[in-house]
Amino acid sequence: MRLFLILITGICFLHGSFQAFCMDCMEHMQKAVNLHIQKQKNSFLNQNTYDKIEFHYEKALSLCPDLSQTNADFCNNLANIYFQSGRINKAEKYYKKALAISPDMENALFYLAKIYEKKQFFTLALDCYLKII
Repeated sequence: MRLFLILITGICFLHGSFQAFCMDCMEHMQKAVNLHIQKQKNSFLNQNTYDKIEFHYEKALSLCPDLSQTNADFCNNLANIYFQSGRINKAEKYYKKALAISPDMENALFYLAKIYEKKQFFTLALDCYLKII
């Protein structure tokens, strides 16, 4: 997660020093990451926590749109939140974005396969599983 924040800093730097929107982006990313870590430690968090994590990831994305084109971890984390809250179409979109950036990302492949299973696209699911092995 720390490396993830360093990558965000680099993206902001490419936008031309540290402008206000990049600082806001970093702030939202930090909040999302902290909540995500808290969620991983406590599996009994309620939907409100997922909503907060989603809000901060989406706010960061609106401030730094390049995140969905350049940062596989960001896309994967956002997809995980969508998947866990039952929004599989949004999750699918961001797992695919993560894989476009990092084709061997096992977590994205695994959960994309799960989505394909739910949609009864078994051949696509199998393709994802085979890439993991």
